[in-house]
Amino acid sequence: MKKLLIAIIGLILIVIIVGGIFWYFHNSQNDTCKDSNNKDLCYQNFADEKLDVSICNNIQSNRKEICYASVYNLIAHQQKNPLVCGKITYSPSRDSCYSSIALLNNDIKVCDNVQDPSNKDLCQSKFAISGNDESICEKEQTQTFKDICYNELAIKNKDPTLCEKAETQNDFCYSEIARITQNETLCEKLLTQLNKNSCYHTVAVAKKDITICSKIIVVPNDVIRNCSADVQREIQNNN
Repeated sequence: MKKLLIAIIGLILIVIIVGGIFWYFHNSQNDTCKDSNNKDLCYQNFADEKLDVSICNNIQSNRKEICYASVYNLIAHQQKNPLVCGKITYSPSRDSCYSSIALLNNDIKVCDNVQDPSNKDLCQSKFAISGNDESICEKEQTQTFKDICYNELAIKNKDPTLCEKAETQNDFCYSEIARITQNETLCEKLLTQLNKNSCYHTVAVAKKDITICSKIIVVPNDVIRNCSADVQREIQNNN
């Protein structure tokens, strides 16, 4: 009986000591920011440092939700765990968390958790580019990101046929490939004469071929002269 009583007293003492330690550290955390000019920002930075969302509870302004989102985002990245992103209540921050974890884990399925259609498309398109997979572009929900996906993939692979699959921004797509491959015939695919002229100018300089400048039409002569001068300058710089 005496041994049991001693054991119980010992257990109570351990609980008191552990509780005291917890109370001390909890209050020392609170005291860290008590003299700060910007307590809310101080608590947020401290919460980020300790990866402790409970510290965010000291914040009295709407920064509290920002604090929660920031800490959960850091924890998600540390653990490489998309489930932690789900604890973020502010949807743009939650989407951002899912997108970055998807890339971190190289797992496109995580993009499915992203709620905003544009953010989801952006998340998936990064896998299309990194994985060189045009089938992902077709799955994009918004036409804008579908076009961006095709254009970026086309430029990466120097493949003008992919530019044709985009409904917008084709001129930039063709122009970039023309410059990279030094193929002025692609400039003819551009929709406006102004863009064609700019394309010819760019390719002429990249190719150091002044004869390409003669393809520029329906513009003031000084544009042609600028093209010729730029090509000559490029030739001189490389001699």
